[in-house]
Amino acid sequence: MLDFLFVVTVALTTVYSADNDALISTLSTGSIVNLNKQLEVGDEIFAYGIYADGTIKFSVNILSADNNLLHVDFRPDIGEVVLNSHVASGWETELRAYPDASNFVNGKIFQAKIVVEEDCYRIYLNGVQLAITFPHRYPIADANRVALFGGDNGFKWSALQLPPGSASPGVPMVIESG
Repeated sequence: MLDFLFVVTVALTTVYSADNDALISTLSTGSIVNLNKQLEVGDEIFAYGIYADGTIKFSVNILSADNNLLHVDFRPDIGEVVLNSHVASGWETELRAYPDASNFVNGKIFQAKIVVEEDCYRIYLNGVQLAITFPHRYPIADANRVALFGGDNGFKWSALQLPPGSASPGVPMVIESG
């Protein structure tokens, strides 16, 4: 269903705007993209990846200047998603969800979605909301970047769609990779 978003080429990792005429940023696993706006209630962030069997963990993160406001850490090898925040004093209390293992199929695209609500973040995996939400521990207005981390054994991030008014307003940034 999501396959239309992706272009695969050889040995290059680059992010383009939806019309493919403007280089937005060079991304790879471990990339950080500026939001260029404050997050607001109703904003949605989509991250797309191609899963590879044996992948241990990967994450989508909402960052402020000094903190990780939301860390969504997918751990398919043990069938869980860990939600947390990190400040100067360290990691805080984890919340855990246990999505259906069928969300991750070798070589198939998956979608992670974060919706900013009034008092929490709602996280979805392939269109299904996780059984828990993550409360705002810090003001959402502090968020200024989104980061895609992790992945191994052939896993790769494929696209990132940010809210309107962001670096790529409301359209997927397609990551070409080989």
